[in-house]
Amino acid sequence: MKKDREINIRRKRENNYANFLAGFAIIVIPLFTIFLGTKRPPTKYTLSMIGNRFDYRFEYIIWGIVTGGLLVYYILYLFKRANYSNNKAKRFLIWSDVFLVLTVIIPALEEIMPVFAFMHRFFAAAFGVSLVLSLYFFILYLSKGNNIVKRRYLMMLFMVVAGSVFSLFVFGNTGIFELFFFISISLYLIILSTLLKKLEDRKYKKDETDNG
Repeated sequence: MKKDREINIRRKRENNYANFLAGFAIIVIPLFTIFLGTKRPPTKYTLSMIGNRFDYRFEYIIWGIVTGGLLVYYILYLFKRANYSNNKAKRFLIWSDVFLVLTVIIPALEEIMPVFAFMHRFFAAAFGVSLVLSLYFFILYLSKGNNIVKRRYLMMLFMVVAGSVFSLFVFGNTGIFELFFFISISLYLIILSTLLKKLEDRKYKKDETDNG
């Protein structure tokens, strides 16, 4: 009995610690992006321009490594809460982190190194696609047997992507679309967390009813 109580206390502490880190991660991602993206006017410069054309190269690389790592941590945290173990989604998630790190490491100076600039853009696009695909498979899992949840959360994910593309066309190759993407994807992940909370509460009530 005492051993079981100690195990429960340890699990509770671990859960509290994981919840704290997840909350920290989802706050830092948009704030760090805004901090870097406003070093220069985002209506004129992208994050890569700020990192490659000015004296913010180190900050830019740190931003990519930290942001990618925190995104992976938070989404894996959601996967764990949902008991989701799809290897395809996890692979896309890990690759998104790799692509983001490659994006910030590779120089993006078109006039000096056009090949590297092309690779930079390719990996940046690969990052976004891989991250969205990972979340897409996760939504399909969460919404099994519930078409309303499926439509609602896939539509919100589509709005994140469409909004980013729309801002790219409207404002051009500036930091606006990058800020929109990272802020909106962070908000979307918070919304996903609230969905998981609802599903967890529903399961808890069902278990109580069955046991009662």
